[in-house]
Formats: sequence, structure tokens, C-alpha cells
Amino acid sequence: MLTVSVFRAITGRVLQSAQPFTQKDSEACVPGGSPPHGGGTIPAALLTPLRARAPAESARSKGGSHVASPLPGSPVLGARSAPSPPPAPPGAPARRSVAAMSYAYPKPITVPAKGEHSATFIMLHGLGDTGNGWSDVAQQLALPHVKCVFPTAPTRPISINMGMSMPGWYDIRSLDKLDGSDEDAEGVRESVRYVEGLVQAEVDAGVPSDRVVVGGFSQGGAVALMMLRSGTKLGGVAALSTYLMLRDEALASDANAATRVFMAHGDSDQVVAFPFGDGSRKKLQEAGLDVDWKVYPGMPHSACMEELQHLKEFLLSVVPAK
Repeated sequence: MLTVSVFRAITGRVLQSAQPFTQKDSEACVPGGSPPHGGGTIPAALLTPLRARAPAESARSKGGSHVASPLPGSPVLGARSAPSPPPAPPGAPARRSVAAMSYAYPKPITVPAKGEHSATFIMLHGLGDTGNGWSDVAQQLALPHVKCVFPTAPTRPISINMGMSMPGWYDIRSLDKLDGSDEDAEGVRESVRYVEGLVQAEVDAGVPSDRVVVGGFSQGGAVALMMLRSGTKLGGVAALSTYLMLRDEALASDANAATRVFMAHGDSDQVVAFPFGDGSRKKLQEAGLDVDWKVYPGMPHSACMEELQHLKEFLLSVVPAK
């Protein structure tokens, strides 16, 4: 039994629940069902990390190896690699790789500061979600001096989901071995350039770059950690339930060598395994970065109110009100 105040799926949307999250609640989380808090139908995209639980869990309980078909946006947990596409017919033009494609980034959701605007928080969602999935966090953080920006990733084919298209900051082929051996380097760098443009827009509007914090959940958190390598000095980086990409490169630029990092992870994460998050934290600390590390016992690939409170405290410490 897992007790959580807020259950946030890989997509990042909130399920309010004052009760323990139980197997009964799990069974309610299916397309068209009622969420544990009793508030109407859960969109299929909300269920990203849950998969179609009933068939898979039934098979596991009987010692089987059945893996349920993924919901839209849902990685196939345990998949070793993405299926290979069928060969092209003779004379057909060569396929472009997923990484080589060019994508359009939708307009971000912006929540203006309620008081005098002196800092900005850019929050990147997880795979299969949109900026709207995290926009409620602005109200929960309740920082009058902070403007919040919630971008949406472009829609792209995701290899681990059998090539289905969904919002994603880069392609993913596997979540079993996050060691840099099969990463979409071009895709994540493209998203980093996009986020750098968002930071520059804040600078152009009068907010110093060291008063801009970039955060992200899951896939978005991986992009946020990549921003430590930007030549633009940031106020901080927040990375929730995520991992470090391209770890054989320099992990921080000279400009961000002293930039503080907030990292948080549930020790029951079933999507991005806890050791990947913990190992990423250790590697950043070994590189000399100041990492504030929080672990939430029993939390799956989600977020909880305690974590959001810790995030708020981090923001106040790196970009306090003036």
C-alpha cells in the first residue's frame, strides 16, 4: 500500500487523493473509469506510466510474462529495444531517422507573476503530456514574484512506444539501460536549443538569466539537466524523477559550474528506476555540482505535495523575492 497526497503520472497531471493509493484505486485508473478522487473520467494520456494494468498484473501474479499493450504515451516497461521497422520497398527514398526530423514547438502556457515579476520558472513536462499538464503547479507554488512558463514538446514518433507519435522532447528506444549507449543526442540537443531560446526571451524581457530556473519531470527533467551545459548562466535547475543523458560529456559549462541543482526521486519508480536517478545525482556531485537530493519512500513515477513543497523552498533559495 502506498500513501501519497498527490499521484502524478509520467504525464505530470494531478490526481488528488487523501486516501492511500491501493490496488483498488489502480484498477479504477483505466480509460473511461473514475479516478480515486472521484472527479470524472481520466484521460488516456494521464495513464502513461500505469499501462493497462489488469492484464499485465494478472499475468505476473500467475508467473506469466505477458506485457500489456501500451496506452498512448506509455513506454513498454521492460522492453529491451524498439521493434525494427519493415524494410523499404526497392527504389523507395531512404527513411529519415527520428532524430533527424525537424519539429514544431507549440506556444508555451504562461502564468504571469501575481506580484512584481523578478524571476521565471520554466517547467518541462514528461513524455506524452503537454504544458497544460503541469500548469496547476504555478498555483501550488504560490510565489508572487515568479512567472511560470510551461512549454509543450513537439509531437514525434517514440520508438519505445512502437513508433506512436506523441509530445516528446526526444526519442527513447529503451528505459532498461540508461547509460548513453542508445540515446537521441540530436533530439535532446534540439530541445535544449529551444529551451535556451525561452531563457533568452526572459532576458530580453528584462529578467536576468541567473533569475531563471529550468525544471522538468521525467523526460523533461533530462532536458533540464542538459541545460547545465548551456553557456548561459541559470538561477538553478530542478530535475524530478529523471536521469542524466550524454553523461560522457562535460556535465556543466563554466557558466553553470556553481549553479545549484534540485533532484528528487521516488524509490518505487517503475518507469525511471531509482538507481538511474541516484546514479545521475552521484555523477553530478562527482563533477563538483551542488545537488540538493530528495528521496520519497514508496513514491512511484509521480510527484507528491511534499516534493512540490521542497521544490518551492528550492526556488525561494535560488531566486528569492526582491
